[in-house]
Amino acid sequence: MSRDRIYAPNRIKEWRIKRGFTMEGLGAAMAADLTASTIAKLEARKMALSADYLLDLANVLQVSPTDLLLNTIPARVLPVVGKIAAGNWREAVEMSEESIPVPDNLPGNNLFVLRPDGDSMDRIVPEGADGGFVVVDPDSRELFDRKFYVVMNEHGECTFKQFSQNPLALLPCSNNPEHQPIPIGTAPFTVIGRVVYVGQEL
Repeated sequence: MSRDRIYAPNRIKEWRIKRGFTMEGLGAAMAADLTASTIAKLEARKMALSADYLLDLANVLQVSPTDLLLNTIPARVLPVVGKIAAGNWREAVEMSEESIPVPDNLPGNNLFVLRPDGDSMDRIVPEGADGGFVVVDPDSRELFDRKFYVVMNEHGECTFKQFSQNPLALLPCSNNPEHQPIPIGTAPFTVIGRVVYVGQEL
């Protein structure tokens, strides 16, 4: 008999109680309109805390996404291949010998780490947050609505954004109103991979 998969620990319950939410109330307040059962699964680590859920929860609970993540003893170390622009397009590859430990249950055999640079995604990884990073799966490049991706333009420059199906665009997730959606179709781009985890070194 197979056992239920257990995902990385989180602090959803702790912050939910601090903010005075029931499971039903928290789920109803989210843009995704989750059920109490789904909130319970997230808190009990029986469901993956995806990047889109993480952002939604952080907005409702009025905390940063990294506040909802719990430092754990990992069993997997990933290479940091450089920085990724989270603002204007810029050169992405700054090779280094750095590596970062992450939860061992992240899917993907070729994962790597990038550090966001700029404030166009500061609702996901706060600008200036020491140790903030995203984990990218280069084998997962199919675009799904509201998921997060690293993409490269025709000049070989990269950015980290949220994909939107309607309107068809790459969206910033920023507290800075200067950042605007990038319409898809105005210029060619290549999907480098999907962001599967957001973390911060403590």
